Amino acid sequence: MYERKFNNCVKWYPNMKMNKKSNSIQKKVIRLTLTTMLISLLVIGTVNIIGILYLRNEAKTVYSELGETVPRDFMSAFGQMAGKDAEKLTIKRAELMDAKLETWHSASVILAGVVEDIVMNPQSYNENPLNPNMIWLWHADGIDPSDYEYYNGLLGNAQGAIYGIDKSLGTAISFFGTEQGFYISGSRAPEPGETFDPRGRPWYVAAKAAANTIWTEIYMDAMGHGLTVTCATPFYDSHGNLAGVVGLDMFLKDLDWIISDGRSWESETTFIVGKHGEIIVSSNEFHDNELRNILELMISEINRGITDFSIVDGGENEASYIFAYTPLKTFPWSIVTLIDLDEVYSPANIIRANMEGMIEESAEHTLNIILLLVVLFAVLLIVTAFLSGIYSNRLARSLTKPITVLEKNLESIARGNLDTFINIKTDDEIERLAGSINTMTAELKDYIEKLTEVTAEKERIGAELDVANRIQASMLPCIFPPFPEMDSFDLYASMEAAKEVGGDFYDFFLVDENTLAVVIADVSGKGVPAALFMVIAKTLIKNNAQNTSYGGAGMSPAEVFTAVNDILCENNDEGMFVTAFMGYLDIPSGRFTYVNAGHNLPLIKRADGDYEFLQIKPAFILAGFEGVQYIQHEIILSVGDVVFLYTDGVTEAENIEKDLFSDPRLIEKANEYKDCSLNDLVENLKREIVIFANGAEQADDITMLALKITGESKSMEGESTQI
Repeated sequence: MYERKFNNCVKWYPNMKMNKKSNSIQKKVIRLTLTTMLISLLVIGTVNIIGILYLRNEAKTVYSELGETVPRDFMSAFGQMAGKDAEKLTIKRAELMDAKLETWHSASVILAGVVEDIVMNPQSYNENPLNPNMIWLWHADGIDPSDYEYYNGLLGNAQGAIYGIDKSLGTAISFFGTEQGFYISGSRAPEPGETFDPRGRPWYVAAKAAANTIWTEIYMDAMGHGLTVTCATPFYDSHGNLAGVVGLDMFLKDLDWIISDGRSWESETTFIVGKHGEIIVSSNEFHDNELRNILELMISEINRGITDFSIVDGGENEASYIFAYTPLKTFPWSIVTLIDLDEVYSPANIIRANMEGMIEESAEHTLNIILLLVVLFAVLLIVTAFLSGIYSNRLARSLTKPITVLEKNLESIARGNLDTFINIKTDDEIERLAGSINTMTAELKDYIEKLTEVTAEKERIGAELDVANRIQASMLPCIFPPFPEMDSFDLYASMEAAKEVGGDFYDFFLVDENTLAVVIADVSGKGVPAALFMVIAKTLIKNNAQNTSYGGAGMSPAEVFTAVNDILCENNDEGMFVTAFMGYLDIPSGRFTYVNAGHNLPLIKRADGDYEFLQIKPAFILAGFEGVQYIQHEIILSVGDVVFLYTDGVTEAENIEKDLFSDPRLIEKANEYKDCSLNDLVENLKREIVIFANGAEQADDITMLALKITGESKSMEGESTQI
């Protein structure tokens, strides 16, 4: 530390008068340096000649070892890279396949629920014949015509669900059969006189026996779609008896996209393998009995991972491969990826060939340079020895003594002893240098004393601000999702302070078991005063919102702001104020009651729409005047609706040209990410602000909070209400 301060504080005195009669130290240094150099070169030259000769032999050995080890290391690195690539790709495809199977499973359960409700409550449904152009009713032999008309009208109430599931799943064909022998499907229309009894099909028999949702073994689809697996779910009548089975077909020909997605290698082959090692779907033709034996072994002994081995074909050819294997979580199938090691090692082989040529050329060039250096050192050694002999006798002891004294005193100063005084009387540059150092040391001592006091004070303030920053961050809820037991809404928020502590804050909490409160606010000013006022405002808002002392009923958002405003106005000598927005979400009904105290207009996005401003006239700020009565408003939120809250640090963020991020740009960027999760929406908007700022310093706190309605919630009485 003292060396740094020493360098910062050195002062030279160029105007000091030189004594013309004084001796010149420059001459002494030249004589000493030249003599020392000659002697040093004599020693170094001798050592270097020996070292160069040794280096010549070592270079041959090193080049030989490099020619063997480097290509081998490259091959190992490429093999590891290919193995990790294959493993990641296999896991990704397994996740895609699991997601597809889980989607089919959920759709099967949903359709079974729809049909079961129709069968259990036929009196609640009107006659709704099947659309003869889109979906058809089949029947087994011996069905009474009156039964056909009755079930055609009743079961037609399920066609909307079938249309919706087929459309959402894309390649799916959903259907169901009944115990009476009826079968409803959108696959194709029956030919005149053609009958079909679903009760004998594999999917019907398996689901009936299991009394639960099942996946069938692979079988040939009766409607001509080829090899198929079916997810089937039974449904029951009001007496608990089996009424029929719902099925969703997944055609094996439609799984090619999963095993072809993200292809990285030309030789790559991906399989979907059954529980006995049989190949169900393959991205390439691969007919080899040894391969099938290996797949069966992997499934029986390896849980997940990568391996490599060789396969010998019918002739004398041998091929080596990397295998990556991952079992599915939802079905007794596995995903296997195979990569030919010849393709993996191809770049390493090219590097090997190139490197061998480069090493041979470099070795020859290096040996030539070494020989040249030996000659140059020999010549230099002779010249150095001659010059050293001439100047060695002129070395004067008088030069070393004052330099030694100066060195010892400087070492004492460097260790921090600033009371050191250098007393040298040489009548040359060393004496004048000693005087300059004595003057500098005195000034440096005074400077360090003052700097130590200032540094200690700054460190104390910095430590206190760091503690304040951590305390402020801990006051804001930061665990997401905040209420994992509630699946009817999603919520995400973020706050980035412009200084060590900020004046923005957000909050969310349950007022009661059916009411969620969300708050966002911006305190005037920055730094510690704003942070303290923020703590007070946040605490007052939450305490008043959760206050049930008046007859057991909590305060409304407008009542909360009215009470908080009056309290903040008391003793507000600094004239600080808060802009705030608060909303109550009634979880069972989706009713959103809110009040705006001078805050930025929120954004709202309906399920199938774009973000737009929630057009309301803001009320007066908090802590402005006592007695302000705030007015609240209400809207109804449905599934998929999003409310986005923010502070003016978002729209008023500046770039280096002093342009504002602005309301229009916020709308534009929010709509670019309208289909993202709330987490991605907030993080993407923060990234857009950083890109827009283009290096400009953050001038204000940036705070965002997003609330999305995600599904149904149960009211306190147990009834299900769609939000």
